[in-house]
Amino acid sequence: MSRLPVPERRLRVRRLLAISAVVGAAILPASAAHATPLASQPASSYRDSIGVQTHFPFPGFAYDKATTAELATMLRTLGITHLRDDTCFLAKEPDCARVRTRLAELRGAFGTSGPKVDLLALYSRELSSVPNRAVRDADIARALTAAASPPLAGMVAALEPVNEPDLKESTDWASATIADNDTYRRLMAQPQYASLRGLPHLSPAIGHAKNTALLLARGWNASRATIGNFHPYPPVWGTPEIALDTACGTGTALTCVRQLGASATPWATEVGYSTSGTGIATNWVSERAQAVYLPRLLLENFRRGVSRTYLYELLDLRQDFKPLIGSAVDGFGLYRSRVTTSGYYPAGPKPAALALSRMNTTIGDLGAGRAAAATLDVTVGNAGKVVDDSVVRRVLLRRADGSYVLALWQPKPVWRNTVWKQADLNVPELTAQVSITGGPWNATASRPTFGTATTGSWANAQQLTLPIGADVTLIDLQRVGGNEPGSAGGPRDPWAAAQAALAQAAWAWWTSLF
Repeated sequence: MSRLPVPERRLRVRRLLAISAVVGAAILPASAAHATPLASQPASSYRDSIGVQTHFPFPGFAYDKATTAELATMLRTLGITHLRDDTCFLAKEPDCARVRTRLAELRGAFGTSGPKVDLLALYSRELSSVPNRAVRDADIARALTAAASPPLAGMVAALEPVNEPDLKESTDWASATIADNDTYRRLMAQPQYASLRGLPHLSPAIGHAKNTALLLARGWNASRATIGNFHPYPPVWGTPEIALDTACGTGTALTCVRQLGASATPWATEVGYSTSGTGIATNWVSERAQAVYLPRLLLENFRRGVSRTYLYELLDLRQDFKPLIGSAVDGFGLYRSRVTTSGYYPAGPKPAALALSRMNTTIGDLGAGRAAAATLDVTVGNAGKVVDDSVVRRVLLRRADGSYVLALWQPKPVWRNTVWKQADLNVPELTAQVSITGGPWNATASRPTFGTATTGSWANAQQLTLPIGADVTLIDLQRVGGNEPGSAGGPRDPWAAAQAALAQAAWAWWTSLF
């Protein structure tokens, strides 16, 4: 066969290279050359990052009417051990004593051998309710005394000052907030508060991130608090993934909060979504959207360095309002409330409570040893192209026994909040080819927002093909031949199986009541 002329040879080479590029693109997910190193974080640290708000000092509401057994069942079902509440500022001390007793009763919610429920305690009242300095100082002393005394002694795990001072119609909220901090530091030097000195002390949570600059200008600095604190509520017109990027002067909410405390890993002491609203209101979502968004919110905050996120809140403040006729402030709960002639009582779990329960059960490691750091090369592809993090979010968690959980989701909105046209949005699923080095793996996938069933199973695999939606998909990864030791001390979560059984029993019990 005669040799082709040089121009034709060059043309053929270019064609072969083009064909090779197409073929290469088709197998990109399996190609280590295009893999992205993904550092794991300890599953136990993720489990420790979740807390929930309660309102025990609110008389007549479901927190007040629920039995300790009912509330303990909720916490065990969710797998949450961190509470946020105040030490009680009711006028009558006997009423406050009852509130503190109710809180303390939940310390052993997970049983005598289980992890202990602790409390992030707010120790000063809102500025608008008590503007007088002498009264404020006395309140702070009373709250710190309660935190250091039975029945809360030993249960308080952190202390938090005034809540959202910039939103309380005070003309000089920043100076008053700093004066509160001065009082706190003066009191903590006294012997009766010695047991509290080693506890983390949070900065005040600024209601609007843009107001952080004013507090700093008045003299607040990172040495005044152990941990920076904020309330990055996601906008219901957006997604959970954009909440930390809210504008704050020249930075974002996340960069601003790091200026308020010594730690580089802040706490978000309030975040959540209400499921109660009106046709003309735009600050609520459906129960379905809440169930999609909250697992994403927790994972997104954790992966970006927020070491504790308290969901607002455990129980709806008022009855189970139907969409379009309620007030948003009433509907942030993971559990519904119902009204009777004697007040509000807890009702059944919302889909979000069940989604979180299933997700936490699958991840496991509540109270387990901290897994050592590790990195896996993870590639997510679709239609022959590598998909980046903006299209499919990914979080890799390592358990104490050396196994992994990989969380994947599309960071897209699932709710439309247009006035009078509020509606759930359907997000088309993306068929992903997920390649994971370090195997081969025995893997199972599940989607905790929408059920307990396994949605995929693979044996001895390094590449998985599965649909990824706007809800979280969890992939359990067990290395073929045995997991490499992953724990830096302590056993794997002994509570996961019990939590799974409890979640099913709790759901059956709640539904039998209504």
